[in-house]
Amino acid sequence: MILVSGFIALALACGAGSMDGLMVVSLDGSAAGSVDGGVDGSDGEDRDDGLRAGSGAAEVRVLDADAIAAYRAGDHALARARWDELLRTADLPRAERSRLYYNAGNAAARGGGWLEAVAYYTEALDGTPRDGDLWVNLEYARREAGLDPADRGDLVATLSRLVSAWTVAEARWIALGGLLLLAAGLAHEALRGGRGGRTLAWFALGSALLSCAPIARHALADDSARVFIIAERGVALRSEPRADSQVLERAEAGTYQRELDRLGDWVALGTPGGAKAWAPVTSVLSLPSAP
Repeated sequence: MILVSGFIALALACGAGSMDGLMVVSLDGSAAGSVDGGVDGSDGEDRDDGLRAGSGAAEVRVLDADAIAAYRAGDHALARARWDELLRTADLPRAERSRLYYNAGNAAARGGGWLEAVAYYTEALDGTPRDGDLWVNLEYARREAGLDPADRGDLVATLSRLVSAWTVAEARWIALGGLLLLAAGLAHEALRGGRGGRTLAWFALGSALLSCAPIARHALADDSARVFIIAERGVALRSEPRADSQVLERAEAGTYQRELDRLGDWVALGTPGGAKAWAPVTSVLSLPSAP
């Protein structure tokens, strides 16, 4: 019962956070018509203290400091490049990677790259899925990019956000709790029997299945190389890496595609039908993955 109540409480919280017209609060606490003006690890009001001593070599922390300095100086392109480099080369915990994705998203947004910001903020959710500031920035960036809200506020969106609101470690504990509840319910039914025992066993089974949903989502996630479509009007996917080749289909802006290969200024993507199609490299953002 406690497990189910917790899920319901979080569902209500997730639904409450999907209101229209959200304004992002800047670091000084005033409403602002832009993304959060700071970066994690840059000053006393940020949510993190930067890279920990045990999360990488000294040069990693130096590179992060260089990125923060570039961001503060207004060189958002350089800051984003430095954080991209860290994300591609440094072996970091999920929470630290989310911090860097969040920072890169801020840098992209400050540079006017709203679709790129959407991609970075979305990746940051993997390590900090219940971060309120991150969700606000994500929804603002999606609105500026002309995309629909990530959380539409309906039942389906709320349930989807509920299932995705847990890190891998948290999802494992939730699944374990559900299985322990199932074991207790079955043991009670075996020892005491009766209608009440059977009802409790069925309730425990339903709770166990529900508790396994978050870890199943992580297990089924596509870990292959992905790119994010950043062409504002989408991009035509062609049969060959040539501008005059046949158009097979279109990829909409703000969607993920699976990267298969690269050739010069073209990238090969996997279509939903299993075909191989080509798009200009400039139309996609290759998201940094863990080394």
